[in-house]
Amino acid sequence: MTARTKATALAMVIFAVGVLLGGLLTVRLVQVDFAGPPPPGSAERPGSRQVGVPEALMEDLAKRLDLDASQQEQLHELLRRSREEMVRVNREANREQRRLGRQTREDIRKILTPEQAQQFETFLSQVDQRRQGNNRRGTVQKGGNP
Repeated sequence: MTARTKATALAMVIFAVGVLLGGLLTVRLVQVDFAGPPPPGSAERPGSRQVGVPEALMEDLAKRLDLDASQQEQLHELLRRSREEMVRVNREANREQRRLGRQTREDIRKILTPEQAQQFETFLSQVDQRRQGNNRRGTVQKGGNP
């Protein structure tokens, strides 16, 4: 295997890991920023992460735009639906990123010699251990290993 091929394989791994971690962090940050108290009258399941509308945003817009009660209710519903859709789209993107990461790992394994494959598995174990450590600290959302 040439140095260029090794460099290309390493770059692909680094890119795939970066995409995965970036996606996970993005989803985590979006959920933290948009998950507020549940909308009035909603039934939240214990332990679920229901997407609500940040009350500060509602109050700020209501004051700035001088919204009447009907407009406030409509805005609340629009923002709630938007947040739900954002979380759904982010979850789908996260699943696709994990799938792509798994596929990339498999593709890389196909081009490696047995010795390189062993080194690659060691590298992946280290990456996965770091990721699990981050999960325990709450900096990356849990979602399985690619």
